Amino acid sequence: MKQYEKTGYLETPYQMFCLKDYNQKIFAPHYHDFHKILIFIGGNASYFIEGKNYILNPFDIVLVSAGDIHRPIIHDTSCYERIILYLSKAFFESKDNQILDNCFSTGSRIIHTNEKKNPLLWQSMIDLPKVKNKEDIYSVLHNQVHIIDFLIHLNQYVFLLPETIDNTFISNPKILDIISYINEHITEDISIDNISSAMFINRSYMMHLFKSETGYSIMKYIERKRLYTANSLINNGISKTEACYKCGFRNYSAYYHANRQYNIDGD
Repeated sequence: MKQYEKTGYLETPYQMFCLKDYNQKIFAPHYHDFHKILIFIGGNASYFIEGKNYILNPFDIVLVSAGDIHRPIIHDTSCYERIILYLSKAFFESKDNQILDNCFSTGSRIIHTNEKKNPLLWQSMIDLPKVKNKEDIYSVLHNQVHIIDFLIHLNQYVFLLPETIDNTFISNPKILDIISYINEHITEDISIDNISSAMFINRSYMMHLFKSETGYSIMKYIERKRLYTANSLINNGISKTEACYKCGFRNYSAYYHANRQYNIDGD
C-alpha cells in the first residue's frame, strides 16, 4: 500500500500555513481530527468533500469539519496557492471562543468572499499571513488576535450574508447514497454485500465506482470513518476498548492496526 508523508497533525490550538504548488500534484483523500479552513488564493482547482466536488474561485473560503474526508483536485499546472488554518477542538473550548465554530455547523462548505460586501472579512483574510508560528508570549497573543478577528468576521459573513454560501456541487447521486448509508450504519457490521443490497447496485460495479469517484475503496472509507469516531470517543474519556466496539471495529487489534496505518497528505 502506498504510504503518504505524515502531515497535518495538530499538537497546538491552531496552525496556519501559506502554501504554493507549481505542479499538478495529486492529493490523497484523508480526514483530520480538527477543523480546517482553506482560503483559495489562485489556481485551477476544485475541492472534494464527502462525495461532493466544489469548483473554487479566487478567495473562496472552504470549510472542512473534523472527520470530513476530503482532498483538493488540481486540474492543471498553474500555481495552486492557498492559506490553510488548522483549528483544534481545544481552541474552541474557552468560553470566549465557543461561538466561533458556529460557521461549521451551518452545513456550508464554500463561502464566496467579496471585498466590497464585507471589507472587514477581506482585511482579516489579508492579515492572516501575519500569523507566525513563534512561542514567545507576544507572538502568541498577536496570533490569537488575527485568528479570532478572522473567525468573528467569517461567522458574521456566513450568518448575515447567506447568499454568499455556495452549496453548488458536482456529484454522483449513487456515491452520496452510499456515503449516507455508511454514516448511518457506521457502528454496525457493514459489508460490501450489505451496501450493495441496500443500494440495489451490482457489487463489482459499486466498488469500482466508489474508488474512481472518491479515491478510497469502500472498506477503507469505512475504516477511516470508524477511526475518527473512535478517536473522538477516546478523547472524551471513553476507554480504547469500549470505543473500538462502539465504532464497529471487531476488536482492539483491528483499531490499533488501522490507527498505526493512518497517514494523510497535506493539502
